[in-house]
Amino acid sequence: PIFKTNDYFDAYQGYDASVNPFRHTRNILFVKPYFWIVSDYVSGGAGEHNYSQNWHFLPGANISLKKNVLTTDFDEGADLRLINVRPDSVGKIVRGYYSGTEQSTEYANYARFEQMTTGDAVYDTVLFPVKKGSDDTCTAEENEILAQSGAATSFTLSLHIGGRDSTAVYYNSNETQPAEREI
Repeated sequence: PIFKTNDYFDAYQGYDASVNPFRHTRNILFVKPYFWIVSDYVSGGAGEHNYSQNWHFLPGANISLKKNVLTTDFDEGADLRLINVRPDSVGKIVRGYYSGTEQSTEYANYARFEQMTTGDAVYDTVLFPVKKGSDDTCTAEENEILAQSGAATSFTLSLHIGGRDSTAVYYNSNETQPAEREI
């Protein structure tokens, strides 16, 4: 695993290769103190596969899904906008279970983003916390780049935080030797 931190961001990269022949690499970028970006790359699968990415929440999250943007609506505290940037992913809400204590379960909905693809799969997800009553917003749009499927991804964030508008461009290469690209 790789971990770097400074006053502006935390960055982590780790992988799991326990399901042969697949390798799951996860990159997490926390842009302090505003949002997280989670990039998942699953490689090694020849042929067509159905990949799923699940996001679990506590009971009471009152999640809703519109296109590929999931929103929580807790009774108290902050909420979360979870933005799945990949247009080839299909999101849905699934009924699951939560066990907060031993021998106790209750229903808790979670989100599943699925994609049917041949070869490698990529998920890019923005986690954007929002205080109750805030007008802070975040949208994401995938950028077209010339790269083999899954080799690299990029998207542009449009942000409105604390009354200020800004944009940010994210680029992630899954290549052993990253190539320079125009975005």
